[in-house]
Amino acid sequence: MENQQKKVIYGILAAINLIGAVLLIATPFGAWVTGPSSNYHSINAGTIYGLLIIPGALLLFFCAAVFIIQFVAPEKLPEITKNLIISFSLTCFIVCILGTISFEILQVIDKPLMWWLGAGFYGCIISSSATTILVFIFQKKELWNI
Repeated sequence: MENQQKKVIYGILAAINLIGAVLLIATPFGAWVTGPSSNYHSINAGTIYGLLIIPGALLLFFCAAVFIIQFVAPEKLPEITKNLIISFSLTCFIVCILGTISFEILQVIDKPLMWWLGAGFYGCIISSSATTILVFIFQKKELWNI
């Protein structure tokens, strides 16, 4: 594969991870409405419930940084980086699932009128799973060349 094509792939992967991290930090992970006066509550990085959100966002930022370095100067990264990317992406996916389970438990306790998962959840799930799958495919097809 040509070097320019690899740069495009690394740029796309960096963008996927940056978008996922920003969505996770900037938008609610989930929200719900309670009570007769329709009190709105949300889980985001600024709440006590958001403690699982910060590690997921840091993992996505790390993956994005690795892809940016790979885009700019591929010779700077060691061979172990590919395995770290897959491990960190899977860990981020698991953290997102744990956050979702915590959110569901909170819904059972609070008994809301309605609830929903927000853009932070979808950004985390989609970016971490896309990164894991794409890097795994690139490894198998030997497109990842460090």
